[in-house]
Amino acid sequence: MKTESLWLLFNQKIKEGKMNKFQILTAILGLATSMAWSQQDTSITQSAQFEGDLKIRLRDAGKISSNPTIIEQKSKMDKIKFQFLPTATVQATDPEKIAAAKINVVDKVSAIQKGHIVAGMGNYVTPMVDAHYSSGRNRNGDWGVNVYHLSSNGGVVADSNAIGSGYSDSRASAYARYFLKNASIQASGNYWRNVARFYGQTAAPMMPMIDSLILLNSGQQQLWQTGNGNIRYDSFSRDSSDMNYHARLNYQRGWGKFGEKESVYDFQSSLDKLVKTEVFAIDLGAKWNNFESEGYRYNGTGIFTQEGDGEYRARKQNNAVMRIQPSAYTVWRDLRVKVGMGVFIENNSEKPAHFYPMLEMKWSILDGLFLPYAGVKGGVELNTFHALMEQNPFVISNPRLLNRNNKFEAYGGINGVISSKMGYEAGVNWNMYENQAFFVNDASVSLGNRFNVLYDNMRQLDIHGRFSYTESKKWEADISAHYFIYDLDSAKYAWNMPNWKATLQGSYFINDAWKLGMQVHYIGDRYAYTQYYESGITELTQNWSGVPGQAVKLRGFLDANLQVRYQYNPQIAAWANVYNTVAQRYQMWNGYNQQRVLFMMGAAVSF
Repeated sequence: MKTESLWLLFNQKIKEGKMNKFQILTAILGLATSMAWSQQDTSITQSAQFEGDLKIRLRDAGKISSNPTIIEQKSKMDKIKFQFLPTATVQATDPEKIAAAKINVVDKVSAIQKGHIVAGMGNYVTPMVDAHYSSGRNRNGDWGVNVYHLSSNGGVVADSNAIGSGYSDSRASAYARYFLKNASIQASGNYWRNVARFYGQTAAPMMPMIDSLILLNSGQQQLWQTGNGNIRYDSFSRDSSDMNYHARLNYQRGWGKFGEKESVYDFQSSLDKLVKTEVFAIDLGAKWNNFESEGYRYNGTGIFTQEGDGEYRARKQNNAVMRIQPSAYTVWRDLRVKVGMGVFIENNSEKPAHFYPMLEMKWSILDGLFLPYAGVKGGVELNTFHALMEQNPFVISNPRLLNRNNKFEAYGGINGVISSKMGYEAGVNWNMYENQAFFVNDASVSLGNRFNVLYDNMRQLDIHGRFSYTESKKWEADISAHYFIYDLDSAKYAWNMPNWKATLQGSYFINDAWKLGMQVHYIGDRYAYTQYYESGITELTQNWSGVPGQAVKLRGFLDANLQVRYQYNPQIAAWANVYNTVAQRYQMWNGYNQQRVLFMMGAAVSF
């Protein structure tokens, strides 16, 4: 009975879930022990009957009672319908056949040659040498030298002539440049040696000789030499907060055969700064000239005079020009505008200070098809003996040096590109010059074979145009022309200045080795002024107020030059040139005939 009570209690606890695993195990051991003890008494037999509504249920063991099955879920899908949108009817085309493209396979670009020499020889014993050598490209800097020489025995006048027509021109230059982080420093030097013989043919003098010194002082030739050195500094910072500086200092020394000595000092500088979209700049400059020579005295217009000082002696001229030019530059869409003013100061002028406007406008129409431009400006140009020698090597040794005052210059025009092959320009310039220099055959210290420099005020209209055409790499041509109209205060003509001037030049590549070239220059009729009688004088009246002399008409001329070049390889070439092929004996300066046909040939070598 006791055992059964324990069993019933045990079952009840299990159903209520109030026994853990340890309690269950302890209870089972206890029941087993009780049953063991109860079986020892075999002599007692008992029976019991229980009544009640207790339902004994077995706890689910959590096992899966059936095998897994596949449940297929079907989804309903709508049918997709495709429709064609209405479009325009496409017209069938039959394109033309295009030829297969040709690819020009070229060799690898050869290394840049550091040296280049062109040398040749022509008739009239005319040697020519032009040599260049440089250090090549370098991120730190570079340097280079150049030597040039051209001379000739002349061939214009007979060998029996007292003064031959030979000439000589020699030049040498060297430069060195060093690159900084945002700037560069450059130094250079130049030397020029020029020999010009006074072979000009004139007749008997119209004016009596001053004295016997004329023959002695006129001489047979001029030997003019100059040497100069300059140094410059340029900064090019791209930072808008920085200001860029540019400065150049140049010194030039010249000396001639007849005691001419000239020193020219030139300093130029500028500063510019970008502020938003505008560039503000100021240009400063000063140029000073000291010229010493021997000769007679000339008045303010360059005319020989004996008043107060009629001796042939050493003389000195000093001249200086300083300038200040502030400006502002801006870009608005396709329009570029620069405005400013210029202040020039002369030390020897009756009005030392001069003021000039500055306005430049450029704009682009239709992506560069039309590029109109217009502007006004002015300035003072310092005159030097060296500048006169570059224009006319037969100038006298003691000319009067007056600065040219460009009182007003207005210009306008249009240029552009019609296509990648064609370009054009058409424009007009109007200038008002004060103290324009003119060369006239001299009668004061020469026999008419040297030129004095006289001055007059002049207005000049220049109408000009240019057209260029390039046909791939086969040929190219360029033509330009100028038409001039002059108006002067005292002189009837603008002496030695033509009304027409034109140039045609072109080149044709026969193949990669052969090239033909051509230049044709046309200079229209001009009038020269001489103080000597000349054959063929068209006007015997005085044509320049206060200046005795006569006008001589110089005919226009055509100077055609031809070139042939054969490129043997990238380093070696041969060439031949013919100058003045139509053999015209024209005159650039009154009394000085030019060589007829000059033929030269030579070679060019790169290394």
